Amino acid sequence: MGRYKFFIFRRIIINSIDIFSAVFLLLLIVIVIFTLGNLASYFEEKHRRSKFIKNYRNSFNDNKKPINFDEVEAIAITDHLSNTQVVKALDECLASLVKDKDESISREELKKIRSAFRVASKFEDIPENMRGHIDNLKALLPGNNSDLYKLESEIQDFSKIQKRNKFISFFVFITGLTGTIYTVLGYYNIGNG
Repeated sequence: MGRYKFFIFRRIIINSIDIFSAVFLLLLIVIVIFTLGNLASYFEEKHRRSKFIKNYRNSFNDNKKPINFDEVEAIAITDHLSNTQVVKALDECLASLVKDKDESISREELKKIRSAFRVASKFEDIPENMRGHIDNLKALLPGNNSDLYKLESEIQDFSKIQKRNKFISFFVFITGLTGTIYTVLGYYNIGNG
């Protein structure tokens, strides 16, 4: 009985929708899913940033001495924020301090921590296994390590290219799979027609 219902459903779909309409419908569904995913990601990131700002401000309530970079980084890790997101959150925090004329948090300390996170966010795309080796090299090499920063930026560029290539290969896979599905559906339509 269930197989018969599937056959009728497939027959109705094949007869009522031509290939172009099906491709358009599939593309529309993919766009809607992609948009919903981006919206969910945006609101989740915004919620995590506001939670980080709240935790950051609460860390000053009982503490008279300024908190350091490692402590702020620990807050960011527990709130699941990347360095780039922390910079955005600290920018939002600084803007709210200026708007509200709040003096409970030192603006100079906030700017110092924000600039440290900006430097850290520049090399965020470097894979974790390479980052440890580069940090070890920074500790071993004296001076300003300008060549090491060039190496870091090259690795970051390579990582971005690799991510782009993964996206392109996924898109090509989906396109090929869609073509295969429509070819099979077309074969069955001709055979049953």
